[in-house]
Amino acid sequence: MRNSHENHQKDSKYKYYRITANSMISYEYYIKVPDSITPDDIWMQRGDEILEGSRFKALDNGWGGCGDWEYDDIYEVDEDEEEDDE
Repeated sequence: MRNSHENHQKDSKYKYYRITANSMISYEYYIKVPDSITPDDIWMQRGDEILEGSRFKALDNGWGGCGDWEYDDIYEVDEDEEEDDE
């Protein structure tokens, strides 16, 4: 069994991002990436499998709608926020 220090060392090699998009409805997608990955690296994946729209989860903002798909932003988040989404 690993102690908390070993777990922290293992997890420190990764970062977590929340990627948002909208199409009249807001969407979000959480990813875990190696520490060397930057937001620019993630943006370069637009339109590819990694940022494919079906991976995003709709956020219910109460009014619905539809429109053109548009990537919005990338936020680095704590591991706890990413795990809460699962």
